[in-house]
Amino acid sequence: MNCKFKTKFQALSIILCCQVFFVLPLLAAKHRDLLKSGSISEVVIEYNRIARNTHNPSLAAEYSYVLTLMGQYDLGLSQIDKAFIMNASNADVLFFGSEILKAFGLKDAAAELTQPKPAWFNPEYPALPLVGYERDTTNLKGELSINNLLMTQKRYITAVIRFSKLVKKHPQEPLVWQGYAISLEKIGAYKTAAKTVEKYLLLETNEEDIETGRNYKTMLERQKPIKPAKSRLNLKGRYLSYFGGGINHLGIDTLYNLNFRFGKYLTNNFDASVYGGWRGGYEDSDYNGISLGLSGRLSAGLPVNNPVSFTFAWKLERFPASEDELAFLMGPGLSYFLKDSSIDLYWDFALSGVYKNSHTLSAGYTIYFGKASK
Repeated sequence: MNCKFKTKFQALSIILCCQVFFVLPLLAAKHRDLLKSGSISEVVIEYNRIARNTHNPSLAAEYSYVLTLMGQYDLGLSQIDKAFIMNASNADVLFFGSEILKAFGLKDAAAELTQPKPAWFNPEYPALPLVGYERDTTNLKGELSINNLLMTQKRYITAVIRFSKLVKKHPQEPLVWQGYAISLEKIGAYKTAAKTVEKYLLLETNEEDIETGRNYKTMLERQKPIKPAKSRLNLKGRYLSYFGGGINHLGIDTLYNLNFRFGKYLTNNFDASVYGGWRGGYEDSDYNGISLGLSGRLSAGLPVNNPVSFTFAWKLERFPASEDELAFLMGPGLSYFLKDSSIDLYWDFALSGVYKNSHTLSAGYTIYFGKASK
């Protein structure tokens, strides 16, 4: 890897980290402030800009709430469906999904999905009004065809709402109640789905189908309420102990290190640690030995999977060397969080010191202990 490429890569890493940790929170504050202000046109423009093609399920769910609030019902439903496809157990997705179902008059199903409000969502934000959303449902065959397509596409929230309209127009059709029950099951509204199967059983005449329906109802009644996926650990105030190793290719030598960190989370996203280790593999023994230093690390959860976090760390380290011992390193990484630990991967770039312009790939395991602060 030549020096120019390394320098560019380091610069891009720093820019990316600045966007993740500093720019994105500011953007979030901006569009939510506009929502509180009631400036409808500005709200739509801002949300459309940042959320239209998002791969963040929480933001897609939030966008669906905004679109529904503005009367863009079909677009709002497409966004909440998108959010459910990305992560149906995300707490924000369940909260906004519940709010949208409530707005369409489906209180029982909404109650099964409801979750605590997101931290930023307070009484200053408007509640969704009851939606006056009517469709021409006289063509039963055509409506069932559309609903089946929606189910195939996993657009379950839209399917639930369409089936809810269809059962009102065609209350004597067992097939409609059957489809409604299945769509409710797919979003996790099991109790409401079981009640819907009861109505299906009252209309069905085929004994074999009745028996299948009874078994289906029993299965629904045994289902546990949907639980949101656990978010990343509350780490503020907790201590950490890390042990790992890394490799660094410098010139003709492949260097290795074993290292540890001991520190504390000062916030839920930032920890500071003392750092120590042993470096070896260099032909000149002056460059092998004990290293000591200080390190800091920022982390931000990724939308694809709550336990996975993007990290950005920096270290001030004293390397074993005949001269130029002090080095400054920084670089991105990933951490997969478990119950009280994490598996960590880092890619560090040396910006100064004897290893300047080289990179180190490290992996290790961190244990978190102590009581978290509120």
